[in-house]
Amino acid sequence: MTTPAPRPHPTAPQHPTTAPPNPEMLGTDLPLPQRGSSGITAEHIEALLDTALDAVPAPPLNDSTRHAAYTWLRDVQAGLASRRERAWMTRRIIEAFHAEQASAAAIERTRHALHRRLDAAEQQRAGTWWTDHDTRRRSQRPARFTVDDTTWQRHRHHARTAGIGLGEHLGAILTTHANNPTPHPTTTTTDTADTPTPRFIRIAIDDHTWTELKAAASTSHRTLTAHISAIITTAR
Repeated sequence: MTTPAPRPHPTAPQHPTTAPPNPEMLGTDLPLPQRGSSGITAEHIEALLDTALDAVPAPPLNDSTRHAAYTWLRDVQAGLASRRERAWMTRRIIEAFHAEQASAAAIERTRHALHRRLDAAEQQRAGTWWTDHDTRRRSQRPARFTVDDTTWQRHRHHARTAGIGLGEHLGAILTTHANNPTPHPTTTTTDTADTPTPRFIRIAIDDHTWTELKAAASTSHRTLTAHISAIITTAR
């Protein structure tokens, strides 16, 4: 009668505290190539995961002896430790990958902001900054009108809801009602908050519509400011 081989005592796998060294990792805390940028791609991470899966061997189905079973168990335990280590390494690589991308994006944002500031300073020295700034405005036409605070806040709310500037919102209203007759707004309260207040804003409106507004104001025997005020006040 043969004495069975002693049963091995499994050892608990140790969680790695540092990445295993290789020539590409020397001098780094994480398994990233020393190329100035991480250089890690999805293919590298997939390969690392595939290696982790292959670390655990399949059971020896063609050998059912106790020795083969113990040998397979030892290999499984070692493979599981390697698999956990590689899974840990994969998580650290993904975290470092995202951190590297975030830091690179922050650097580029800072670089662009610096270039914009330098360009603006150069334009200010040349006296062209305000001209270029005004050219990029969507709302170009200076307009004066008189409306109460309730009307003003209503249109500001509509502009925010539509996701556009107040000048674009008011320009669209004036364009729509340029040729429509508008009644003289009447004030039914003496509340100071609803007292019409002079406003000034640049609006988005083309030359043709602006000419129509001026003609409609003349036909109504109003000033252009009064005509625009009536349109904005009555518009909902």
